[in-house]
Amino acid sequence: MFFHETMKCLSILWRHKWEMLCCTLLSVAFVLLFSTGTSPLFAGEWEPRHIDSSIFQMLGVAILNGKVPYVDIFDHKGCILFFINALGYLINGKAGLLCLQMFNLAATLMIWLRTTALFTASRWRQWLSLLLTLWLLTFTFEDGNLSEEWSLPWISLPLYYYFRYRYVQHEDIPTSRLFIIGIASGIIAFIRANNAAPVLGILLWLLFDYARQQRWRYIVRSIVVVTIGFLLPILASSLWFYAKAGLTGLDGLWYGTFIFNLEYMKNATPSEGSTELATLLRLASLLLLPCLILWRRHWQILPLLMAFVITLLATGRVIYYHYLTIYAPLWVIAIAVILRSQWRTYVLSAVLLFLLPDIGGKVWRTLRHAQEDPAPYLAFKQEFCDIVRSIPESERDSLWNYNATHVCADCLNDLHLTQSNLILFRYHLHISDRMAAHKHALQQESPRWVLVADSHFIRPDDQQFLDAHYSRYAATRQGQVNVTFYHRKD
Repeated sequence: MFFHETMKCLSILWRHKWEMLCCTLLSVAFVLLFSTGTSPLFAGEWEPRHIDSSIFQMLGVAILNGKVPYVDIFDHKGCILFFINALGYLINGKAGLLCLQMFNLAATLMIWLRTTALFTASRWRQWLSLLLTLWLLTFTFEDGNLSEEWSLPWISLPLYYYFRYRYVQHEDIPTSRLFIIGIASGIIAFIRANNAAPVLGILLWLLFDYARQQRWRYIVRSIVVVTIGFLLPILASSLWFYAKAGLTGLDGLWYGTFIFNLEYMKNATPSEGSTELATLLRLASLLLLPCLILWRRHWQILPLLMAFVITLLATGRVIYYHYLTIYAPLWVIAIAVILRSQWRTYVLSAVLLFLLPDIGGKVWRTLRHAQEDPAPYLAFKQEFCDIVRSIPESERDSLWNYNATHVCADCLNDLHLTQSNLILFRYHLHISDRMAAHKHALQQESPRWVLVADSHFIRPDDQQFLDAHYSRYAATRQGQVNVTFYHRKD
């Protein structure tokens, strides 16, 4: 049976070999041009444009160095995102991570092609839907290697299964596919829980549809099977953390993945998000317009509207452009259906033209950065690495990164140097009492070395603590930011 299924899968792959080749080439080009945090085209660029990507890479390096996320080093994303970065660096550093990104996007594009084929038999409409969605992604992709990017195939696959069985074949989703949907949901939850919103919208509609038909047995079956699948990646991750750090590891896993983010959403303000409200409204119109157009004639597409609404609610009060990346699997379906009608195509064209200045400007700015002279940054990087190498090797692991991640993350990653402290992001301290408690403990057992980026970013009480207990060891400069190494007075 297993051999038969394997040969069947290989036969399907061979039948679609040219589609796979085209999707692979598209993914390679897209990642190289727009993943500024990992692409070699942006190797000489200053980190603030891709700080999130650098932090995730730092967590991956920390795992390879034997450290435990949330216990030895902190960030508030799911552990699977850190494991992906660790795998990339295990393969071949940043180049290995880049290859994983290309594979991830190629798999996503293949799923999108199979999904659009459910709504239109026209090959040119299928490919046009895919290309238009990629065009929109250039605006939301930002620096690449973000949680939304890694979630795309796991969002897209459940949508494909739902519309294949419920919309096209008008039958129940097989148990095996429900199980896969559950696994995909669990993986997304441990990449970033908010990213599961589109899948949650589809599942809620499925339960509503069964309840409308009073098929209670199918409701119970769907909940049980999806829950079992959902728990598998969570159980696997929990076992890893327990094996590494016992109950402390489990506590850190659940706190860093879920509880901290609830505190973050509660304390964050809208002003911390994107500033171009008009652009967000334009994108929101693009998200909802296809559903409104399709409402009357195609009631089967109403799950798409449910997914849109749940996803909008899941973004919370803090909006960044990359949050909108998880809409991409919904965009490609909506565009494929719209292209079936001439007048809908005109409406879609008008909306896309409305977005053209914003998307075009974003693409132009990104490509211009690839032409920047790498020499200044590479000189800073060399000087930074020389200073770190002058620190006794036995003490390098005690380097406390106060607030220099946005400047020095790539340097630290290249040196495979991670911090033994729990807090990675200085600005997270004001959000959580738990983090503040760790800061107090840090001052009681202060590290031997502290890395600080410019006194403008330092709280006055922390500067007083540094002046009282530390001396300046060395300094370098990146752009307008001074990077200083402090050594504890013994």
